[in-house]
Amino acid sequence: MTMRRDSGSVRGDDTFLPPPDLDATVDRVLDGHAVPKSLRFAIDFLRQAPLKGGLWVYPGGTHTRDLLPALLARTDIRFRGLVDRDGADACASFGLPVTSPERIAARLGDDDQVLISHLHYEADLIGVLQSAGVPAERILPLYTGADYSAYCRDRVRPEVLLAQALPTGNLRQVRHVILRSSTTQVLSDQVLAGVFPPDRTLLIGSALQGTPIRSDIFPTLDLQGQLTVIPEILAAVRPKTLYVQSTFDGFFQYILIRRAGLPLDLIFEFWDSWLIGLDYLSLSELIEYFGMSEEFIRLGHSAESLLLQQAALIVSKRGGAWPEVLRQPHAPVMEYFVGIEESAPPAGVEMAAAGPGMPKRVAFASSMVVPGRLDRFPGLRINHEHLPLLAALSRSGAARITLFNGSDTGQPGSPFSGFAADVEAAGIAYHPRCPLEALRRTLAGFDYGWVRAAGNIRTRDHDVVIPATFSSYASAGLPVVIHDCLIHAAELVRRFDAGIVVSGSPSPDEIAALLRSADARRHREGAGRMLDWMRAHNHATADVLRIRFGQDTGNSFGQQE
Repeated sequence: MTMRRDSGSVRGDDTFLPPPDLDATVDRVLDGHAVPKSLRFAIDFLRQAPLKGGLWVYPGGTHTRDLLPALLARTDIRFRGLVDRDGADACASFGLPVTSPERIAARLGDDDQVLISHLHYEADLIGVLQSAGVPAERILPLYTGADYSAYCRDRVRPEVLLAQALPTGNLRQVRHVILRSSTTQVLSDQVLAGVFPPDRTLLIGSALQGTPIRSDIFPTLDLQGQLTVIPEILAAVRPKTLYVQSTFDGFFQYILIRRAGLPLDLIFEFWDSWLIGLDYLSLSELIEYFGMSEEFIRLGHSAESLLLQQAALIVSKRGGAWPEVLRQPHAPVMEYFVGIEESAPPAGVEMAAAGPGMPKRVAFASSMVVPGRLDRFPGLRINHEHLPLLAALSRSGAARITLFNGSDTGQPGSPFSGFAADVEAAGIAYHPRCPLEALRRTLAGFDYGWVRAAGNIRTRDHDVVIPATFSSYASAGLPVVIHDCLIHAAELVRRFDAGIVVSGSPSPDEIAALLRSADARRHREGAGRMLDWMRAHNHATADVLRIRFGQDTGNSFGQQE
């Protein structure tokens, strides 16, 4: 058994003291998560749910749009309309009356009720209606309602769920389980399939809010938010290996894992971290920004600490000086570079490679924070801080700058529309989000990818992290401009001569001079060497996982074959 004994103690400080009882805290957090948040189940339920009188539905988004045909087909209720602050545009094709949450109380008839129609924020929406004067008895929760829970009960028993995910019903063939609580992955399914044979592996989707988890490779049991069954599912499957893919809002699931009481090899892969990646925000800012309770944040912080200690192995997009940065005991760490394994500079693309003295084409690919949130969360200026410097470089003639904003969908009404206009007015070309492969092909036509060139906003994570942006540039064979406050990433760039590394607080004129004198052709050759090395490193990491954990070594269930 390589899952270490849980000491029950975690490192805490005045901000992140652990909850006194982790199990009781998890039970409170998972109140309402005993049944799935399934649109399919919800539609079937609403066709025969005990509704009567007049019915309003709040809000009028895409979830409501999908429920409406089932509700409108019923002849035993009077459908009164929609409640939505923004006009319910997603449901406009139904031609229904729309009123605002602030006005609905005055419009309720004697037997009217309001159905809450949202996968994630029922409690918040109920609070909005109650503060607007709607009596609690007139509000009908859907996913947290007793009637929906009763409807789902027999349909979501663990044996039923497993039979649906594994049609053969042969649990004994499953030796590995991937427990995935996030759509962000360090190792892709293609790579994991080389470690854990798909015919011996079960993927369990365990996103807290029911975000769909799908795979074209692994048999998948998506719990759709029904997380309380995790211990029962694991106890029924009894895997040899449990590969946990998570980010900070899923770390608490470790408490559910240990309830199963299984001897297993636990591998912990995480994307972001409470312990080292979010220390630029205070506890109060974390609560407001993520919409999570203080109790939930403290729980996640404690569970992450336990996972790092109890895992047999940690897989991360981080490397370098882990012991100094983490400041607590932890399992061995294997670094993996995101999105590198299959990459090569795209074929058929004319790559830029400006020589010394020529203006350089510089790409800045980043997920920007909506500008309106920056006043409340100054720590989130970590990406916006680049823009004045980039604008100055554009004006200097040393570089032609393009911003690719991964947070902007480019749809009408985007909260970035004014921001995009301001960026272009500053002399920076602007593009909203585009598919990764298209972005990679586009990046190959630039001279440099901009990571950062200032160190005034910094976290402990910067010592060890390889940012996803850095990996995107590397996968396109693109050299980078990077500040040495990103210690581990900057060391790679220096090692392979794969770009420009700056220190201190350089002025725009100083960086312009570095760009003018830089030999982009030489740096592109270095970026190619770095990409080859990163790919080889990834292959070696996957090989270690396969040899140590993925190979079958007999029946691990204590059962006879």
